[in-house]
Amino acid sequence: SHLYGEINDVAREWTDGIISCAIRGCTNQLKEQSKSALASKDSFSSLYMAALWLVADGPVGDWAGGLNTALDETRTLSLMNSERVSLPPPGVFSMLFEVQNLRAASPATVSRCGMVFFDDQSVGWYPVVQSALAALPDVLAERRALLEQLYSDLFKGVLESTVGMAALKNG
Repeated sequence: SHLYGEINDVAREWTDGIISCAIRGCTNQLKEQSKSALASKDSFSSLYMAALWLVADGPVGDWAGGLNTALDETRTLSLMNSERVSLPPPGVFSMLFEVQNLRAASPATVSRCGMVFFDDQSVGWYPVVQSALAALPDVLAERRALLEQLYSDLFKGVLESTVGMAALKNG
């Protein structure tokens, strides 16, 4: 109920949970960005007006089954109050789940997700940064070196202060 929402039995009112609130917030933010980009003549803002990710970290548990309709081709979150929240299209809104294992995940959930396994002892964080920078459009080609320097200076410092030196071994 804390994740998706709940109905108050006494007042018969619906209260959004964490996931439904986050998805609504992202959807509303994308609508506002779309309006601003359409009104703007700036090609940069219209090119990058929408790239939102919902990132979840933690064990796969009861939350996974509730997202099955959001993860399938309908991209619709079905809530317990019979409401259906449509997600923006892929490439505009994406979800990322970082989990330790899939023991509690149903085959239905696993089949709806793309799986990537990273061995944190051998990969490190820098190849992920390099891949992201290589995927930048040509419009930003001249800024790649600056972005790489920012990642190196800022992200490495964050890792050092939060995760510890072990995470930097291969970065």
